[in-house]
Amino acid sequence: MAKVILPLGSFSASGQIGRAFVYFPWKGIKCVREYIVPANPNTSGQQTQRGFFRDAVDDYHATGYNALDLVAWRKRAGQSSKPLTYFNSVVKEYVDALVKGWAWDSLSQAVISGVLATAFDVDIDCASDATAKLYWGVNPGYMPNEVGGAYAGTTWTFNLTGLPAGTWIYFYVKNTLANRGGITGIYVQKTA
Repeated sequence: MAKVILPLGSFSASGQIGRAFVYFPWKGIKCVREYIVPANPNTSGQQTQRGFFRDAVDDYHATGYNALDLVAWRKRAGQSSKPLTYFNSVVKEYVDALVKGWAWDSLSQAVISGVLATAFDVDIDCASDATAKLYWGVNPGYMPNEVGGAYAGTTWTFNLTGLPAGTWIYFYVKNTLANRGGITGIYVQKTA
């Protein structure tokens, strides 16, 4: 990549010239490089991976996450060592499950209710009773406590008790049945 000054007799240039060069800004520097068409062998492995991404995006749109879910996914994305958006985080979890050969059960429509000094309830919708568990802690990076839930209709209900009063509680829900994927973002709720 070459650094250029006054490219093409102007103060800036961007885009390609024929199929020879590409001019572009990069971190405030005017640059030029050779025009390259990347290889796309379109192997069966690539087709499979692209199918996983398509399925993940379709599921994201079909699930209909509520505002609380999206805030939780943003929190999960923020905990990643890589820069991710909440959408990237949702798609990553889904694709990771499919790569392992697992089925995916979306968990969404979180509702937090009955907030007391040491307890609150959480409802999460899931079309499958794939043995979901809730994990919680007082730090978004460490949630060692586990709570089982009750499944009725299409909703998991978790009753969190014995929580520290006046404390921010971080939690997520995950399907724990073998060969089943499904996880939520990281929710946060303060006890009274």
